[in-house]
Amino acid sequence: MKELFTGILIAAPTTAVILLFALSGKNEVMTSQERHHVDQQLAAELFDGQFDAAWAGSKLSPDQENRSRRIKKLEERKNEFDEMFNQQFAKSQADVLELRAAIQNHEQKISSEHDIQPYKR
Repeated sequence: MKELFTGILIAAPTTAVILLFALSGKNEVMTSQERHHVDQQLAAELFDGQFDAAWAGSKLSPDQENRSRRIKKLEERKNEFDEMFNQQFAKSQADVLELRAAIQNHEQKISSEHDIQPYKR
């Protein structure tokens, strides 16, 4: 019974770390996909506007105003996703540094308890 509880105590933090990385990675992928989708829509709107302007010459199309509004909204969304992506990247870097520190502390604790020299990289 004691071995079972020891196994659970060892596996629980590892499982929590794996779940944390899986969920944060999923959010980063979803943000990246949305960001890419908005970039594609923005590029398509800009191309359509340039194509219509070149095709019509100097005449202004009635759709030009609507297109300008859509482009403005897409640029705002793009900026929002860029900021969100930068925040997630900074958070993931901080998480990695924190995890490295925790691993080093754990290695030092184990080596001091068992008088084992840590592995040098």
